[in-house]
Amino acid sequence: MIRHIILIKFYDEADGRSKAENVQLVAKMLRALPAQIETIKSFEVGINEYDSPRAFDLSIFADYDNWNDLEFYIKHPAHVAVVEFLNKVREVTHSCDYEV
Repeated sequence: MIRHIILIKFYDEADGRSKAENVQLVAKMLRALPAQIETIKSFEVGINEYDSPRAFDLSIFADYDNWNDLEFYIKHPAHVAVVEFLNKVREVTHSCDYEV
C-alpha cells in the first residue's frame, strides 16, 4: 500500500477570494475525487483548525494499492483540474509518499 500525504499553504487572497474561501473550495473539489478516480483506496481531506506559524491550511492523506495506482491518480484529468486551480491559490505544497 502507498500512502500519499500532501500539505498545502494558501495565499491570504487569490483568484478574487479569501484564503478561507479558497481552502473550502479546494476541499470540496478534492472530496469529489474518490467518486471519480477508482484507484483511490482511502482519501481524507483536513482543514487546519489550530493556527500556528508552522501550520499548513489543508492536508490530504490518501492510500493506493501500488505506485502505478498513485501515478494513475496524479495523471487523472479530475486531479489535474484541481492542481490547475491550486496553482493559482496556493503558496506552498509539500508531499511525502511511502510504502506502508
